[in-house]
This record gives sequence, structure tokens and C-alpha cells, in this order.
Amino acid sequence: MTPQQNNAVERVMDILRGAGQEHLLVFLQGVSGVGKSTILGQIEELVDNQDIIVVKDIRSITWQEKYADSSSHLVIPVTPFELGRLQQMISEHYTKWNRVETVWLRAMSITETLQFARCYSLERTSELRADLELSLGIPLLAKQMIDFNPTKDQAIIMAAEHIRPYMSIVSSTAVVQAEAMQYLGRELPSEVVDYLASTAAYRPLINNHLYHLIPHALEQIEEARQKGFMHVLPFFLAPESKEMYNEMLGGRDGYPMVHIYIPEMSEKDCEDFQYAFEERARYPNRPTVCNGSYRKLGILVHDADGRTHINESECGQIREDFARFREDFRCFQTPLRRTKGGQRLASAFIDTHQHREIRTGPTFNGWAVESWCQQKGIGYIVENYLLCKKYAYLPGDQHIVVFGELRQI
Repeated sequence: MTPQQNNAVERVMDILRGAGQEHLLVFLQGVSGVGKSTILGQIEELVDNQDIIVVKDIRSITWQEKYADSSSHLVIPVTPFELGRLQQMISEHYTKWNRVETVWLRAMSITETLQFARCYSLERTSELRADLELSLGIPLLAKQMIDFNPTKDQAIIMAAEHIRPYMSIVSSTAVVQAEAMQYLGRELPSEVVDYLASTAAYRPLINNHLYHLIPHALEQIEEARQKGFMHVLPFFLAPESKEMYNEMLGGRDGYPMVHIYIPEMSEKDCEDFQYAFEERARYPNRPTVCNGSYRKLGILVHDADGRTHINESECGQIREDFARFREDFRCFQTPLRRTKGGQRLASAFIDTHQHREIRTGPTFNGWAVESWCQQKGIGYIVENYLLCKKYAYLPGDQHIVVFGELRQI
């Protein structure tokens, strides 16, 4: 455990030992990923008193009425975001507790972070592309940076989106740093503050900024990794893509349908694609990682042996659309090809759509496919009816090129 985690365990145990006849409620407070679950496991091992209940999931407090009549002391994990709601609920429904204590679990210092990283994986730590200071001293973020090895720009986004829910929506740098000191016990790196400021107009917990979902995506990627499959990161490489997808989430009037054609993939990339997008995978598949679903999602894969595999979900025209794109690509002049001559090639076509008033399905499924292709260095062509645009991704330049307009459906 980290020094902060050990200190928090000692503090909680001291409070419990001195409880006496009081009905004691201990809040273990800290941001997500800072190690509250680790501490609760340690406390559970140390406590041999049936009058002390360690609540690992705060949702159980809402539903388990037995706590209302219990004379036990409670230890409850909370984030700063959850504390106010819990305090109000407890004051209304759990009035027996006459002593409330809060123990803060804050982040590691940079020295402690480096020591933690070396203990976690010395070999991979030496190969990181981004400074571990961007993990904000949060063990979960430090592990993610080591496991996924993001670029510096990606690490900045990971850090900012992780801490964003605890920050004021519109704040000065001074206020943001004061809040960081309160929640983490340390200031944020300037790059993270700058990113938060540049995206302050987008509100968290409302689907108008795609990268607010990065913490969820990384959590799903980690679950898949533990089950033996490694997804590529969900970041776009083309700078135009993020803005296009934020525009799709932000209320465009176009029809929610996206067609994506991948004209050329190597056999290995085709195999990776099929594993990543397998609907019934035992690990979180790519649409799940990106908050999408298989509702009204059709996937056609034409493998290197000439066989066609189709996952149809209310996409009856998928064969015809695939044939249309394949014919159009023969006349396409933009340099999409990255494969070497003589390779046996595969191709794929994706159709994702929804009812007119629902834009999230095609947006999140499109994010899943386009970010996968960009991370793999694979070119593709898109008909995006939400944006009414035809465009292509050029892997050599890592840019999007718009080459046509679509009429409103």
C-alpha cells in the first residue's frame, strides 16, 4: 500500500478503537482510483468486532434497511462528489449515529508515485512516453499510464477527465488548484489545468463532449486486459475527429446514421478487428468500451480468403452498401493504402444507425470504429449522415479529408 493508504488505515482504526458507546459513522473520502477499496479490504482484515461494518459499496446503504436499525459502527467509502448526497440521506434516515468522522485519502507525491510505479512494473516504467506526474499521484491513473503507455497528450486528457467531476464547472486557475489541494493534497500540472480550461464550456455528465467518457473506456479496456484481450486506446489521432464527434453529440439535426468502409486490412488487422468487435466476447468488446451497443449495428467483414462474415442487426442493405463502397473505392484517388504490395487483404463495412431523435448509438459506435482504425494506422471512408459529410482518414498524414456533402434524409 502507499504511505497515504497506510496512514488512512491507522487513522480509521484509531477512531474505531476510541468509539466507546457512541454510534460512529466514518467516511473514508477520496477521489476515484485513489485506493479506498484497498484500504477497506485492509480494515476488514484488522477488524474482528461484529459491531463494526465495513461498507464496500455505498449503493448498499440506499437499499439495505438493516443499517437503519443497526447499532454497529459504519465505515463508508465516498468521493467528494457523493458526500453531500450521502450526508443528507443519513441525516434523514439514519439518525442513530451521533458521531461522524471523515478520513481523507489523498494522492501520492511525485516521489511516492515513482516508487509506486517501480514496484508495480519497473521494466515498463522505464519505457513510458508520458511523465508520471500526469497520473496526479492517483494509483489507478499511474497503473493505467504504465499498462497502456499513452502519449503525453493522451495522458493529459486521461488526467483531466478523471479529475473533472470534482472540479468547479467554470473556475479560475487559482480555484482549480485550491480544489486540487483539497481533494488530492497537491496541485495539478499546468498542462492539465490548461486542458480543463480549454474544455470548460463542456459540462461533465452531459453527453456533449466525447472524451468525458475516457475514464469509463479505460475501465472497460482494463477489464478486457485482465481477461486476456488488449484493446487499442480510444483516442483519435486526427485532430478533426474529436471536434466532429463532439458536434455529433451536441445536437446536430442530421439523420443518426454512419457508414464506415475499411477498404484494406492485413490478415492480422482483420483478425484483430473481428476479436475487438465480437458481439459475444467474454471480455468488453470495442462498442462496449466506447459506450456503444449492437442495437442497429451491422458489421460485414470480407476476409483475406474471400469469405464474408456478417453480424446483422436491422441492417438489411449491408451487402449492397458494401458493394457500392467497394466499387466507389476503385475510383478513389486519396492515398489510403498503408499495406505492402503482395499482401492478402481483407476489408470491412460498418452500418450504425438509430431513430432520428437518438444520436448516441451511431456516435459511440462510430467512435469505436474510427479510433480503432486510427490507432492501427488503417485508412477508411465514411458517410456521416449526422454531419451530412463524406470524408476519409489518411493514415500517412493522420488527418481527415472531407470530399463530399450528403443530403439530409
